[in-house]
Parts: sequence; C-alpha cells; structure tokens
Amino acid sequence: MLRQMEQFDDNMVSMQTSVRHEVNRLSQLYDTAVSQYFHDKEIAIARLAMLIECEGTIGIGMTPPTKTRNRPALCPAVSIGNTAMAIINEARDTLTGEGIEFTFRHNIPASGLGTMPKHELHLHGFNRVTAVLTAVLPFLRSKKRQAELVLEFIQSRRSAVDPKAAYTDREWQLTTDVRLLNRCQPQVKALAKAAAYLELPESSRTVRASLYFRKYIEMCNTLQDAL
Repeated sequence: MLRQMEQFDDNMVSMQTSVRHEVNRLSQLYDTAVSQYFHDKEIAIARLAMLIECEGTIGIGMTPPTKTRNRPALCPAVSIGNTAMAIINEARDTLTGEGIEFTFRHNIPASGLGTMPKHELHLHGFNRVTAVLTAVLPFLRSKKRQAELVLEFIQSRRSAVDPKAAYTDREWQLTTDVRLLNRCQPQVKALAKAAAYLELPESSRTVRASLYFRKYIEMCNTLQDAL
C-alpha cells in the first residue's frame, strides 16, 4: 500500500512537471505570436506612412455649399493615388485592419493613349483623418509637418463651443501653412467665384459665407505671393 502511494505521488509530480512545461511552452508561443503580430502591424503602418509620403497628400481642402449646408467649409483630408492596384490594395488592407473607413475611386482617363487608370483612396471626416494621421505620424518624414498642422486644425474645430462657428484666424493660418507646404496654388475658377459671390447683394445677409470667402481670397493672395 505504501509503495502504491509513493508511486502515485511520483506520478502526480511528474504530471505537474509536464503541465508546467506545457504551460510555459504555450505561454512562449503566445508571447511570440503577439510580438509577431505587433511587429507585422508596425511594419504595415510604416509602409502606409511611406505610401502617403510618396503617393499621397495630407491637406485641408475647400468644399462648396450644399443643399444641407449653406456655406463652404474647410475639410481635412488624406489621399493615396497610384496606377498600381497592388499598392492601393496594400493600403486598403492596412486601413481595414485598423478599422479606418475610406472611399475608393477608380479614375479612368477620358482620353490619351498610354495613360493608365488611376486608383485612389480618400479619407475625409475628423475621426477618419485623426485616426490615420495619429497612426502614421511616428513614421512620417517629409509630410510630418502637414500631419501635425492638420491634427491641430481638427483639435481646434473640436474644441470650439459652437461647431458652426466661423473659422478662427489660427485655423485659416493652419490651412494656409498646409497648402504652402504642399505648394498648392489657388484655383483661378474658385478665386473668381469667391470674388463674384462677394459682389452679390445677398452676400451682406450671409455673414458666415461672406467672411469665409473674404478669408479665402486673403489666403489665395498669400499663396500667390509665396508660390
């Protein structure tokens, strides 16, 4: 009987040792998998940053009035464009993996032999732009300053008491600085429309829109002088 009990104890010790070894092995495998996952994720984000720097744009665009918004708006945006679908698919996979929504466009040239169709990814909206810029910011080099300015613009708008308030002088300065860094020349047609709007009799009744167009013209003048 004593011998059987001793044998049982030995078996239990052996089993416990085997369990500990298996737990340690599985723990090491888990740690390795987690480390590999974050390593792969970091590489994917770094490559996304590279695509934005080489094939993309970080800026603040201007949108005209719509049926639901009677005044123009400044809109932060990030875009990537390339004729190689494989490059766009890589960016799409990374954005999808990060849970960041985007708009895909397939632009086919209207004419011209030898011109390849261009595939584009566009990100608009404060949440989407903030998410992608926050993720890629540590890996950006040539467009890092644009990303910082756009993030500051978004933070400024979010901190406004009234989300419909007129853009502050600082927000217009941020927009100007981003466009200067991108060497973005003002569009002649847009500038002409802004000047024409201010000449309309009703412009005196649309205070916010009129202020927007006056600031827009001032910015365009600054851009023309600098570029």
